[in-house]
Amino acid sequence: GDRAKCVQLAQLFPETLTREESATATADLSEESAAATADLSVTTRSFRVLLIASGGCGKTTLMVLHCPSQWALCQLWNEQFDFVIAHEFSYEKTRRIGGVGDLLGSWSALGIEIQEDKQVITDYIMANPHRLCLILDGLDESKLHLCDKYLQDVIRGDELCGIRLVVTSRPTPDAFALSESDPFDRGIELVGFHPDHVPVFVSRVLPGDKAECLKTKLEEDPYLAGIMTT
Repeated sequence: GDRAKCVQLAQLFPETLTREESATATADLSEESAAATADLSVTTRSFRVLLIASGGCGKTTLMVLHCPSQWALCQLWNEQFDFVIAHEFSYEKTRRIGGVGDLLGSWSALGIEIQEDKQVITDYIMANPHRLCLILDGLDESKLHLCDKYLQDVIRGDELCGIRLVVTSRPTPDAFALSESDPFDRGIELVGFHPDHVPVFVSRVLPGDKAECLKTKLEEDPYLAGIMTT
């Protein structure tokens, strides 16, 4: 895992082909060249990340709100992915996952209402799975989903082979068992603010005098300072 070092979001996944490179590689992939390129991770296997964090550390804010919105604003992963889709299990406690359409969240949230358009996008993802970043948030919040064979196959990389996958979970026995039975490519622990980050954050969100006042208060109150770093 990466416990001993910080991981930048922009480098969370290995390099993947751009749209133009992907189209060229697909067009040139004859039977003879297929064997020579069979080891390309972009076409043959998923890259899977397990992000562990205690409740309240901000894993949902980071992975469900921040990352997709930064991608939509062309500030994160735009050369890597045509779609960044987050699926929140906290809101899907009873619906079973039986196929790729169930994993793509709310179609209306993507601005897609016409069935034909949904099928076009589904077909594109199935043909180009390496252009999809799929975020499964809060897997620990739904025991039902842990039992879904399709979902387990996606997490193992047996379905949607080639996607970039992030699974978030609280540090539960199920999460650790999942990681031990089929190790992820990268394991990350989200620990909240590092103490050095706190004054920087305070200065960004508060005007001068108020920022200095809060910094002083944090220095005088270890309990309050501890809350800021968890």
